[in-house]
Amino acid sequence: MVENVTGRDGVTLGTMLSGPMAIADQRGLVQPTGSDWSLDWWVGADDRWHLPAREVNVRQARLGDGPVLETAMRIPGGDAVHRCWAVEDGGGAVVIEVENRSMVPMAVAFAVRPVGLLGVGRIGEARLEGNTIYVDGAAAVVLGKKPGLLARGGRIRDSVHDVVEGASIAPTVESVTDPDGMAALSVVVPVPHQTAVRCVVLRDPGRADSVEVNELATVEQVVAGWDRHLESGVSIVLPDALLTAAFLAAVARLLVAADERGVPSPSGATDWGIDAEAEVLRALGRLGRREVQTVLAQRWHDAPPGRGDGPLVGLVASVGAALGDDRLFDEYLSLLLPLADESYAAGSRGRSDVAAALRRLGHVDAADQFLAKGASEVADAAAGTPPVDGVDDATAATPRGLLDVVETARSVARDLGLGPIDARLAWLVEAGGDVRSWPDAVHPRLGRGGGGAIDSPSAAAALVDLVVGLVVDDRGPDQLRLLPHVPVGWLGQPIDVSDLATSAGVLSYAVRWHGERPALLWELVPHENGPVVLSCPGLDESWSSTEPAGEVLLEAPPSAPTAPAEGGSFS
Repeated sequence: MVENVTGRDGVTLGTMLSGPMAIADQRGLVQPTGSDWSLDWWVGADDRWHLPAREVNVRQARLGDGPVLETAMRIPGGDAVHRCWAVEDGGGAVVIEVENRSMVPMAVAFAVRPVGLLGVGRIGEARLEGNTIYVDGAAAVVLGKKPGLLARGGRIRDSVHDVVEGASIAPTVESVTDPDGMAALSVVVPVPHQTAVRCVVLRDPGRADSVEVNELATVEQVVAGWDRHLESGVSIVLPDALLTAAFLAAVARLLVAADERGVPSPSGATDWGIDAEAEVLRALGRLGRREVQTVLAQRWHDAPPGRGDGPLVGLVASVGAALGDDRLFDEYLSLLLPLADESYAAGSRGRSDVAAALRRLGHVDAADQFLAKGASEVADAAAGTPPVDGVDDATAATPRGLLDVVETARSVARDLGLGPIDARLAWLVEAGGDVRSWPDAVHPRLGRGGGGAIDSPSAAAALVDLVVGLVVDDRGPDQLRLLPHVPVGWLGQPIDVSDLATSAGVLSYAVRWHGERPALLWELVPHENGPVVLSCPGLDESWSSTEPAGEVLLEAPPSAPTAPAEGGSFS
């Protein structure tokens, strides 16, 4: 099979903790998770058939911050608009809706074909019965409207030829088989002007007879639902609107990455294991998402930890620290400690979190001994990695010469407050494109996905960790460093952080400006009664406080622009 290595771009569709249901590419093609086929769409307009994969005038955007996509294609008299999103109804399904925003009728072909985002797939047999398309014997797609015509295809001739050439036939009970696995089936549905038609891609084939396609949630309802989900957790609003939007999209990606048993391997990933899964769940924990505790508890219950599970040890400690709840760590203490004693693969943050959890649970000697074994790692993490001369603000590269999104994000996080990061930060935001979706690796010339996972949860986790690291460094014991690095473009602009789970407690703060001087307003709900030292080195290296809440007018940072006086408090 020829693998796609120049256009691995897409957005993962799913609901909260559903795991990925499907992935949609830049032109609206949808491939269900774990399948060898995809559902494409073609439009018969007043002049000819328009294929989004080949047309020039196609635009795509994310609706809101959740995984809801809109793809618009220009046709005579207006646009044909394709939207896709996931719902929990019907055992979990992906809704695909095509709207005719032109002034004349059109037709849409829903095409089931043996292709995917990574290359050629396989369909041995496809058939239409009533309004349901079956793929290799399983109900796969349910149409919301009776099709008018049908086209079949195989290895010799794809169904697209019959559609565009007008050779489609009436849809009785029709099927197509291909011994080479290249069977294809397309159904054509009329769409009057200013109306829309739907179909759904099923997650559970057994729900084909019960799913009410046209009664499922509307796109407006789903967008509003995702807005509520994202507003219910941590809020980070930065002066860089694009970075803030990137952060929200990355959070949404993490929320559909995990199901109740863990984080399944994403589409295109070649090296997915416990390390990668732990990073995704740790990022959710840092966002204060308590759902991750349910995932972890189920994971430990289903598969007790063994050798090589060291990253999950630190993960449990990290989530407990962020949420102020060590019960899960305490419950599995006898299992976790031998694993934590291994060479710790997940790095010093996990090691320090394990030690902190032990200390909170009263195992002070064990904590000190465990932390001492990783003292050099902890020191490296606390100090960061100094930039290398000549490449101090460059993106990381893979062995194949691709630009590594995950390692670039991690390098920026390491260099906060130590060296130039602004160019890399800007590149990371740009790499997400208009729909804010990050592959593992980007082609250096084309700027598109070139390797690894298509819509990478590892990249999303790294971006979330980076943004959280920009607003607070909580790696030190009993201390929080707010804004360790402030880009020059942020000076004079407001910053708001609410309900951020840190190792010391739940943190909220805001920055407002009085001329050249920033005013800091903060509130910390600590996990413990001991003092926590707060500082803000990116704005004023001289300031620190152990008060859990307060307001202070900091000294003017170098190069601070004069800004209109602003006010505000948490009261």
